[in-house]
Amino acid sequence: MPLPAACRRIAFPIAPLGAALALLAAGCSSDPAAPPPVLTVQAAPATLSVLPGGTGQATVTVSRSAPSAGTVTLDAAALPAGVTAAFAPAVLTASQTTSTLTLTVAAGATAGQFPVTVRATSATATAGSAAIPLTVLPPASVGLAATVPTAAIAGLSTAAGTSSTITLTRSTGFTAPVELTVQNVPAGWTITVAPTTVPTGTTSASVSISIPARTAAGSYTFTVRGRATGAPDATVVITQAVN
Repeated sequence: MPLPAACRRIAFPIAPLGAALALLAAGCSSDPAAPPPVLTVQAAPATLSVLPGGTGQATVTVSRSAPSAGTVTLDAAALPAGVTAAFAPAVLTASQTTSTLTLTVAAGATAGQFPVTVRATSATATAGSAAIPLTVLPPASVGLAATVPTAAIAGLSTAAGTSSTITLTRSTGFTAPVELTVQNVPAGWTITVAPTTVPTGTTSASVSISIPARTAAGSYTFTVRGRATGAPDATVVITQAVN
């Protein structure tokens, strides 16, 4: 294999062996064509799903193939309309390896999947990047449904009691508690719902209906309203028959 040019300049026949070896060590100790350090980027979690009006976070880790990579600058590319990115910190010093990425999704952002890319650049290294697929979820919503209570008979001197079950649904990614209230209660009736606040992870509530004595036969209605921060109110109308 041919020697580098710097090594070929050594006059081996003339220089003593010791001097030649010294020159060889000095002239061939480094490779002037060595590539620059390389930056490698990783993100955890690898994907983010965010509701409109919300935020998502990921930890970005940058690895340097050599200490000479020095200071690294972070930025995000391919952000959809209504989505902004912030890094803390946005510039990594030579001793730093991690940053927190926060993606903020505007309330009016369009739902869909978007290939967001995190980039790491340095003046003394080859840039690196990592994809963080972002899913912008549909707007938060709550749905209410109710079973039909059994028909009741209100006697001349005794009240009648019956019940209904509320089933609650939340849109994908929405986990907020839902407050339930009863509205438009017929005169003299007592209607309670339990629990009054449906916690995260719970999807049902019970409605107790007390009908006063001497209630005329007919169909009566009342409304249960569900309210959760970040979502429009939901309602369900329950019809109670009295025979």
